[in-house]
Amino acid sequence: MVVRRDRKVHRQRGSRLYGWGQIGQHRKSGMRGGFGKAGLHKHKWSWTTKYGEDHYGKDGFVRPRAVVEEVDAINVGELYALAEGKEKDAKGRAILDLPALGFSKVLGGGKVPLPLVVKASSFTEIAKRKISEAGGEVVEGGKAGAEETPAEAAQEGKGKPKPKSQAKPQSQAQAHAHAQSPPRKEQVKAEGKAPEKGGDDKDKKKARETGKQQ
Repeated sequence: MVVRRDRKVHRQRGSRLYGWGQIGQHRKSGMRGGFGKAGLHKHKWSWTTKYGEDHYGKDGFVRPRAVVEEVDAINVGELYALAEGKEKDAKGRAILDLPALGFSKVLGGGKVPLPLVVKASSFTEIAKRKISEAGGEVVEGGKAGAEETPAEAAQEGKGKPKPKSQAKPQSQAQAHAHAQSPPRKEQVKAEGKAPEKGGDDKDKKKARETGKQQ
């Protein structure tokens, strides 16, 4: 506790401003210099250089959600709880198909008390070592038992070449109509026949001339 005689209020007895300069200073909210982080690059710059060196500037970046792959991971210490009632191999080891259970990666946390055959898309090195030391086996990179989602099927279909379109077989009526259709311009040119234009007009002119002669 500060001794009363050493306090500033004791030394400033009789002074109306108590060492705070002119009238109005050290009063109201104007003395505080703003709320929160206001003025860190202005009148509070000395505080920033001493205590907030990393306040300004950029550090790293945020990856777009479209390129971030979501990983559903599980620790090796939790695998034995999933082994109950599972199919076993010839050595009596339970077979865990983690993609079918909704997991894609195995981490190395915990202990493996019994031998297991674990199938997953990826494993950490510690997880592989612990499963092998317990007498188990690691099957990496497979999606055994996992149902293929429509999105995955669409992505796989993009890489495959599209089958060539085959001509549809024509019915008997379509073939008959095609045979009776008039020859095309290409066929007429090949045969050397020039298509007649305005044949009806020529017949009308001949009829007029014969009528005048009569």
